[in-house]
Parts: sequence; C-alpha cells; structure tokens
Amino acid sequence: MRSTTFLFLVALGALGALGALEGCAGVTVVGTGNGVPIGAVTDYTMSGTASRTFTGSPDAVYQATRSALVQMGMSVNTDTRTDDERGVTASAGDREVEIELLALTTKTTQMRVTVRHGLFWRDRATAGEIVAQAQVALDRATALAVQKNGERKNGLRKSGPPPSGQLQNAGLANGEPAGAPKHAEPPGAPKSGERRSREAPSSEDVRLYP
Repeated sequence: MRSTTFLFLVALGALGALGALEGCAGVTVVGTGNGVPIGAVTDYTMSGTASRTFTGSPDAVYQATRSALVQMGMSVNTDTRTDDERGVTASAGDREVEIELLALTTKTTQMRVTVRHGLFWRDRATAGEIVAQAQVALDRATALAVQKNGERKNGLRKSGPPPSGQLQNAGLANGEPAGAPKHAEPPGAPKSGERRSREAPSSEDVRLYP
C-alpha cells in the first residue's frame, strides 16, 4: 500500500514539474536550408511546443500561417482574435494543432505551435514544420511585395516628363533659345522677311549728288 502511494506521488510530482517547465526552452534548432531560411531559430519547450519570432506584422504572419496550413492540407477549426493576440486551431488527421500569434511590436510577431497527439503525446516534428512553412510563406509574400513596388516605381519613371535636355534641343531646332518666350505678331502685320524687303531702298531710289 505504501509503495503504491509513493509511486503515485512520484508520478504526480513529475507531472507538476513538466507543467512548470511549459514555458522553458528545451531545444533550439537553427534553420540550415531546404526551404527554411539559414539562421532562422525555432525553440522547443519541454512539452513539445515550437516557438519562433518573426520580423513581420501580426497580419502578415497570420496570412503566412493560414497559407502554411493550406499548403500542408490542414483544415482550420477555429480562429479567434484579441487586441494583441490571435489563436488558430486546426486538424491534421488524429492530431490537434494549436497556434498562438502574439504581437510584440507592430513589425514583430511571436508564433507558438503545439500539436497534440492523444492526451499526453506532443508531435514536435509537425509543430516545427508548421513554423518553417509559415516562414517560407512570409518570405514569399515579402519578396512579391518588393517586386510589385519596384515595378510601380519603374512605371512612374517611364511615364514622367521628358528630360530637360530634350526640351532644350527642341527649342534650338526651332531657332529659338531654350525657354525664350514667343511674341505674337499683330493682325495684318507683315512677316519679318517681308518687312526687311520693304524697308531696304532700291537702286532707283538712291540719288547721286555731285
């Protein structure tokens, strides 16, 4: 009887210690390629929860998370939101996925993923893959936004006014200095060539005096 009670207390103490270590990092994994950015760090708690901090707004990381779930063929069950936190639950076969997104700043978001398999087991590998696929989706969306921004700038540059050199050349081709105002002739006034021909005296008008 005493031995049974002792074993029960030991098991209860072990469960209590495991719960106390829920927020303590047990393992840290650094990305080494294969779709995961090199240097991306994923932390794992003793209970199997995967955690990573993203450089991205909460909305951007949320969209990347939903894209990752679609990419992995997981169906979303619930989607809740508060002022600075968002929660998503999904199903993957006989596993239940719990995702927490915490807004640290307007451009920094922490993601925590727990995949439960039964009452006691935690699927750490699947949790880590969800985090990795969310990172890939976020990087893809960021690259696409940068590309669209560059194309928009190039379009504005091509449709802008002609360079000043072209305007100067156009003025010189017309025989006028660049920027010189044009003077309108009054109605009925002779052209400049006709005025010179009329004003110049002919040989018959010139008289020779002794």
